Amino acid sequence: MIPQNRRTLVNQLKITLQMIRHGDPSNPAGQVPATTDAYRQRNALVYKALGLATAVSYRTGILPDPAQPEWVIAFIDLPDTGQVSWHLPIYTGVWDQHDTPTKYQRVTEFASVA
Repeated sequence: MIPQNRRTLVNQLKITLQMIRHGDPSNPAGQVPATTDAYRQRNALVYKALGLATAVSYRTGILPDPAQPEWVIAFIDLPDTGQVSWHLPIYTGVWDQHDTPTKYQRVTEFASVA
């Protein structure tokens, strides 16, 4: 028997994966035009799916694509069905050398902004 919270998270993951499938411009069976906005929405859902899959202890991760260095590949190992993955753009900013206390100070400040 799956605990209720885990069942809820797995169901949210299933819904999120279906949303990705239906809204992914790279899905050959889909009807979504390949626009920047469509990929932005798809990428946000992929990150959400990674979080949900991690929360229920499915194997997840991100690896660089050795053939295309401007991309990383996000992976989720789904039980009983197999691995799924998506290309995501790399972070194009530059690390500003912040440390952990500064990071959480920024988080606190961001959360308090109206």
